[in-house]
Amino acid sequence: MEKLEYMPTECKESEDFKIRYYLEQKGDKMLFIVGLNPSYANMDKPDSTMKKILGFMKKEGYNGFVMLNLYAQRGAFPKEQDKTEHQKVLNYIKILLSKYPELNVLLAFGNNITYRDYLGRNLLDILETLGNKKYFQIGELTKEGYPRHPSRAKYEDFQLCDIEKLKEKVTKS
Repeated sequence: MEKLEYMPTECKESEDFKIRYYLEQKGDKMLFIVGLNPSYANMDKPDSTMKKILGFMKKEGYNGFVMLNLYAQRGAFPKEQDKTEHQKVLNYIKILLSKYPELNVLLAFGNNITYRDYLGRNLLDILETLGNKKYFQIGELTKEGYPRHPSRAKYEDFQLCDIEKLKEKVTKS
């Protein structure tokens, strides 16, 4: 199987590179990925998570992506988030949706969504902003009931994610 080339067309990040709002690679068949927090992948090079995502995309027939995250700051999660930065992410999602009205969404954040309370709230905000789309997960949910992080997943097929059940779980957490 030929590898999908890593050729991002835009990387929207802060001037100090501490925050990445999204990473985009235009394509005919788009996949929005909702991860946990940004890696150090950028316009020039992917990291191991992005390499794994490219493998999943190729397997599933996608050739373009937008990598989003529950939290835009690279590195550790502070106890409190900067709500202004989260609002910027939601605004960028709206812009990207106008650019790519036909897309599917891969939820790929793993169990660490429980690490900080705001991560669950951010997921609910992102899901509300994305609206009525097809939501996928990699293989089965984790034992804790969350969509798998790509770096911890085998190359299994995407499965439809029961988004209402996930919202209910996150709301109760």
